[in-house]
Amino acid sequence: MQNLGIVKPGSTLRLNFDTFDGGTGAPITMTGFTTADIEIYKDDEFVTQRASDTGYALLDDGIDVDGITGVHAYSIDLSSNATAGFYACGSHYSVRIGPVTVDGQTVNFWHAEFTIGQPAAVWNTTIASITDQDTFVLTIGPAEADALNGCTVMIQDVASAVQFGFGVVTDYIVTSKTVQLLAGPTYTLAATDSISFFQPSNAHWFGQAIQGGDGVNLTETGGDGAQLTEAGGDGDHLTAINLPNQTMDITGSITGNLSGSVGSVTGAVGSVAGNVDGSTASVSGAVGSVAGNVDGSVGSNVELGPAEVNAEVVDVMRTDALTATAQAAPSTTPTIAAAIMTLYDALVHKVDVTATSKEFSNNAGTVIWKKALSDDATNYIEAESASGPA
Repeated sequence: MQNLGIVKPGSTLRLNFDTFDGGTGAPITMTGFTTADIEIYKDDEFVTQRASDTGYALLDDGIDVDGITGVHAYSIDLSSNATAGFYACGSHYSVRIGPVTVDGQTVNFWHAEFTIGQPAAVWNTTIASITDQDTFVLTIGPAEADALNGCTVMIQDVASAVQFGFGVVTDYIVTSKTVQLLAGPTYTLAATDSISFFQPSNAHWFGQAIQGGDGVNLTETGGDGAQLTEAGGDGDHLTAINLPNQTMDITGSITGNLSGSVGSVTGAVGSVAGNVDGSTASVSGAVGSVAGNVDGSVGSNVELGPAEVNAEVVDVMRTDALTATAQAAPSTTPTIAAAIMTLYDALVHKVDVTATSKEFSNNAGTVIWKKALSDDATNYIEAESASGPA
């Protein structure tokens, strides 16, 4: 009997055998060989063969292949699911030929045996039930919790040689034999699909702690929002990292660019030589210098030194122009700028005085405010200022 070892799910097996004369040992032509004479038994069920002959084929005509006496061949297509779920990853199969006639005798004989699975896998089985694309229950699973964590898996459609996908196990629940993948394959999974597990080989996929410099662990959680924590020892550093939004503490120096929103900076910032783009909620430590631009909003107050304040005041007093006065009665509580402009208009621009009024104009000649006048030969009175002509 031929032992084919482990054969891949969905593959096609091509088998051959010889027949000989019982007396002389010479090759002899077999008769009566059809696909109905190929019977396959699963695991220990030697009283029940596969119910369907679909997927069996005689090569050439199966008898005296290529016209050579006593040479016979046939094939078995393991992607045939005519007997639903019969071919299962992890199961063992025995092939019987017969009854056929050889040298006038009716014979049956065991011809081949094989196990379905991926030859390099550490565990071959099938999916018993599906929760979703990345969560399912195994037909047979290891007896140790988390035994499959980190394994790469190959999942294959039970009725196909080419429909398969890969994933990585993030959790194995031993009590229910439930497997959780980081992400499921792109094709739609179904119960009875083949699944093979391979040894863990890439820590990045499943968040395995690995050793960094000076014995410090580098932990990668994987997936969206992946985080790096406690990375590297003294003198070690990470460069050119492009991460999604993070929640982490950074101790040390950042010499490159920092863009986005910064929740708070509680330590001292020596200097910022580049630009700070985005929103900064608060900086509670000391900031030595900022040589670039700060674009966006700064949530807390920024204290300026005397020199910076003096420079700003001098700039306002010597350089910034005051706004021309609009037509209105002068305020009783003016700003410094408004009070200065009121005096400026009264001293510089046109003033019209009649027996009953005094009108003050701005640079454009518009009467902006006025006073009512009265004189009874004893008292000269200027009334409170009012807005310009109605």
